[in-house]
Amino acid sequence: MKIKLFLLIAFGLLMVKSFSQTFEHRIELDLNDDYQNEAVYPLGEDGFLLQSFEKKAIGGMVGFKSDFYSTDFKLLKSVTTKIKERTLYADSYDKNGINYTMIRNRRDYFAIVTSDANKQECIKTEGKLADLGELSDMKVYDGVAIFKCVGKKENTVLIVELNSGKAKYVPIKVENFRSKMLSILDFQVFDNEIMVFINAITDNKKEDLYIAMYDMGGRQKEIFNVTKTVKEKLITVAATKIQNRYVITGTYSKTNVSKSQGVFIGEVENKKLNFIKFYNFLELKNFTSYLSQKQQDRIERKKSSKAQKGEELLMNYSIVTHPVIETEDGYIFLGEAFYPTYSTYTTHVATVSGGGAPQVHTVFDGFQYTHATLAKFDRSGNLLWDNTFPMWSMYKPFKVKKFISFRQGQETTELTYSERNTIWYKVFDQVNGSIIKDNSKEIIDTYLKGDKVKRSFSNIDYWYDNNFLAYGFQTISNKETKRSRRVFFINSITFSNL
Repeated sequence: MKIKLFLLIAFGLLMVKSFSQTFEHRIELDLNDDYQNEAVYPLGEDGFLLQSFEKKAIGGMVGFKSDFYSTDFKLLKSVTTKIKERTLYADSYDKNGINYTMIRNRRDYFAIVTSDANKQECIKTEGKLADLGELSDMKVYDGVAIFKCVGKKENTVLIVELNSGKAKYVPIKVENFRSKMLSILDFQVFDNEIMVFINAITDNKKEDLYIAMYDMGGRQKEIFNVTKTVKEKLITVAATKIQNRYVITGTYSKTNVSKSQGVFIGEVENKKLNFIKFYNFLELKNFTSYLSQKQQDRIERKKSSKAQKGEELLMNYSIVTHPVIETEDGYIFLGEAFYPTYSTYTTHVATVSGGGAPQVHTVFDGFQYTHATLAKFDRSGNLLWDNTFPMWSMYKPFKVKKFISFRQGQETTELTYSERNTIWYKVFDQVNGSIIKDNSKEIIDTYLKGDKVKRSFSNIDYWYDNNFLAYGFQTISNKETKRSRRVFFINSITFSNL
């Protein structure tokens, strides 16, 4: 693998209004080398992990390479694990300097590679696994990997023992409901229990949220209805445990649609709902601020017209919800809005007469992200403040994902995300939600004389302290060498508040 390492300490100190941004290190991997499907995982002060697949398989096996890097971008060790060919990333999970990566094919094979940055070693768990659907939301607890599995016929929870490789699909069951009427919204692992949030379609107008508790072996211990007396339908749910209480937040709908129309927060204790409060998106002060003034004025007129009739204006959005962010005096909700896009193409079909007739095809073209909302609630679920800002994703993913990386401070919430070759950074005051540090953007530079980035697709993840990792693909031309190159790059970026 051809790797170029640029040590750029104190090179690009860029003063931007209210903070400085320093690019300290950079790695470039030539995309014409022997590896593909690169992935980067920040592991805090233990450094970061770079993974990739060998392009060439031998004897039905392919090398899966794990490179351990220190925080100063020094390659500490490279470990190659042999796995079956024609496999792809399925999901991953990081904790305490250890990365767990799930790899599978579409037939009957899986492998979980555990990469320990402290020991700089990799352990492979592999076995057989039927393809019952798409795996997501991977978590690892006490030697067990847990996934949400969304299939065509039913939703299940997948449990894999890392020591033995034994895998088990656990069907979700709620009395008097068929499998097609049930879907998993989220799951969490607390104190040797798997807590699964299940959406149950009661009838054409009503859906309820059930919470099911399972032990680590997949045996259901109890299940209860949380929203039996609630009219609203919960679309997305995220939870956190505080002592013996569970705080849930997410989005909801008041109509028979699968899109979100507002934000909710609630508290569950002893199988009962202590409270649940709903906030229409249009009640949020700045929710439409990402739109043009003309569009905002049109919405306000519709809102006023509805209010005069005693009705409520509802707007439908697709929102991906982040885990609940707990603060000293409340909770913070973070959600990213997106919509599906489609493209068309035309083919010509031969007719009986020997001619041709045009046929138009419409295909899914990925999700376009548009804006994000940050809102804070007190311990009783009262809305304290909210803030909405535009975010045009650097590319359109074919699976729903979270683009924003956040860092929680004692008095601030810091958010970062990228748009192509641009890094955005925002710092919010937790007391009133105001933006302390103004929006700022800087080009992800290459630092080589004559370089010009022609195309860039990047991600940014929080790393440790004030440090972030930006990584992705770039096409770069150089007027000095009169050559162009396609690379996978990794940049370390440090944001320092001034």
